Amino acid sequence: MALEFVFLCIALNFYCGPKYFVNMIITFILYSTYTNKMSENRIKQIKDKVNLDKRQEFYQNESIINYETVK
Repeated sequence: MALEFVFLCIALNFYCGPKYFVNMIITFILYSTYTNKMSENRIKQIKDKVNLDKRQEFYQNESIINYETVK
């Protein structure tokens, strides 16, 4: 895939000129950065949700156990 990207860059620079090549590189960098940040944010949200679910399940189980003990 990286080799294809290099060939694309060479062809774009040769046939369309440096303006389009630079535009494509800048767009690719911005898209990659944005995607990476959004992925990190989503992973953090999922981890937080899983931890919250585990904590909630723990308290629920403790409550049920305490209820049965008192009963």
